[in-house]
Amino acid sequence: MKYGLAAAVAFLSSVASAQTTTTNCTTYYWGSTQCVSQTPQQSSGVNWGLINNQQTPNAGQSFMDAYQRGLRDRAAREAAQQQAQAAAAETAAAEAQARAVDAARQADELHKAQSLEAAKLVTAGDCAGAQQYALSVGNFVLAQQVKDYCAK
Repeated sequence: MKYGLAAAVAFLSSVASAQTTTTNCTTYYWGSTQCVSQTPQQSSGVNWGLINNQQTPNAGQSFMDAYQRGLRDRAAREAAQQQAQAAAAETAAAEAQARAVDAARQADELHKAQSLEAAKLVTAGDCAGAQQYALSVGNFVLAQQVKDYCAK
């Protein structure tokens, strides 16, 4: 029975691994049994002679190559980011300039409208009313011009 169990274990292990296993069992005089199974080692199938150590880069060189690639990639990313920032700054400057031109145009139109209103009052002979109007709209330059014109 003891030998049968060992043989079954050996058979099952040989079926599972598809290798030949040899099991040797020894029974000692005090009644204990010791079994030893041996499986021959098979080659891994790698032909180590095909590996050329001359063409395999060493770890230090591989690290330096990867490090240099990383530096180049980082420099390229930073350059692209700087170009994007420069383009954004240029766009913002152009928008600010357009707003300044628009504000100056609106100020000119407002000054012309206020000047026409003051001119109508001066033409009607109401210099004090024209000066009061210019002061009420906050156009002190126009108020001074009306005062100087009416003083002549």
